[in-house]
Amino acid sequence: RARGVTLVGKTNLTELAVTVSGQNEYFGTPVNRLADKSKTIPGGSSSGSAVAIKNNLADVAFGTDSGGSIRVPAACCGIYGLKTTFGLVSTKGVFPIAPEHLDTVGPMARDIPHLVQGMDLLQEGFAARYQAAVAGKSSARRIRIGRFYVGGTSPAIDKAIDEALAAKGFEVVKLRESFKPKWQQAEKDGKTLALGGSWIHNGRYIDERGVSPITRLVLLQAAIEYTTKYKDALKRKARWQRDLARVFEDVDFIALPTMQNLPPKLPFFRT
Repeated sequence: RARGVTLVGKTNLTELAVTVSGQNEYFGTPVNRLADKSKTIPGGSSSGSAVAIKNNLADVAFGTDSGGSIRVPAACCGIYGLKTTFGLVSTKGVFPIAPEHLDTVGPMARDIPHLVQGMDLLQEGFAARYQAAVAGKSSARRIRIGRFYVGGTSPAIDKAIDEALAAKGFEVVKLRESFKPKWQQAEKDGKTLALGGSWIHNGRYIDERGVSPITRLVLLQAAIEYTTKYKDALKRKARWQRDLARVFEDVDFIALPTMQNLPPKLPFFRT
């Protein structure tokens, strides 16, 4: 409001922000217009924000991301989304999932210029720094991309990523195979921290009237993750951060798919 933007509404999303499907049994699932005939999931949990952008209802939308809740719907709907660095943008007033470790707020948009505008609304001055970086890129050193191949990814998706990197002329470095088990463990631990956080902060809603069966099932899974794996995952967090920091001594970015396969069809869950 202080920056003079026009607020056009609030968006629907997955109940309690607990699934990546974007489904909502009570208020309706936002319709993904990327593939009308196949009726694919919009992705979640910030499904309504992605759909609003795809349907040209807004230039910028905001979402939250703990375990993919901006990135997944952006990928499903064919738009851009940014999970910001943890702690960069205040999460005050945001419904919590894992505020101690993972919760972030970020922009979603149909193109990079609008994504930059959205980020500037969250952190004033971002757009100016972005433009300065773009203006100076010709004199900067060549950017090194660490390419990480995740097992089970569709060959077409891997090919699309490789072709996009090649088209931009990046120096691409394939990450060592020794990185894969570390990544896989971190991926499991990240899921545990997200689910465990959901149980810590939202487990009390499990028996509330109006909580859908899907959400109740997720919260039950979250309870199991919290009681059996949460403490061990938390212990490994610092080691993973050190492992990742060593990788970034050699590369500037790591490129990998947001989703390993095309979005599945609805209904993703049945009750």
